Formats: sequence, structure tokens, C-alpha cells
Amino acid sequence: MSIEDDLVALFESHGVDVKRAGADKHVRKGWIGILCPYCGDTTAYHMGINVHFLSAHCWRCGGHPLYEVVKALDRGLPWAAFKDLRERRERVSTKFDNTS
Repeated sequence: MSIEDDLVALFESHGVDVKRAGADKHVRKGWIGILCPYCGDTTAYHMGINVHFLSAHCWRCGGHPLYEVVKALDRGLPWAAFKDLRERRERVSTKFDNTS
């Protein structure tokens, strides 16, 4: 599974509605979209999670640390799982960086 697949599965397993690129006009390639827990977003997926950098940005209210977004969602999402994804991403990035 890709990091994107794992990230989507993690959010969905805790009841967070997620849109992949192309499923909503606000979600582009390399991002997944969720409803922003900060600006009261209830119908559009303004909060984007970058699947490569594991960073969060709302197209209305700006950037937020992913850790804070996870806490604000208040769905019992385990921060350790996000840390594991970040470490996995870093191993993959390092692997490709060292091939030149």
C-alpha cells in the first residue's frame, strides 16, 4: 500500500470523511482533503493533507501543524501512526535520494 492509501485508511478508520484527488474540486494530486476542524468547513474539503510532506493546509484559514489538526479532529486518531507514516516516507525519500 502507498503512504496515501495508509493515510486515507487511518483517517477513515476513525470516522473522518476523506476525499482523494479528483473526488472534490478542492483536492489536487498529492493531497487528500478533509473538512477543516478550524474554520467550520462542513461541505467543502478545504483542509488538505499533503501526502508527501504530511503537512496540513486549509485553503481558507491557512497552514496548521498536522499534530494540531489530528488533535482538533478529536476522533482518537493515534499520533504514533502518523509518526510511523512520516518515518516510512523518510526512508523511501532517502532511498531515492541515495540512488544518484
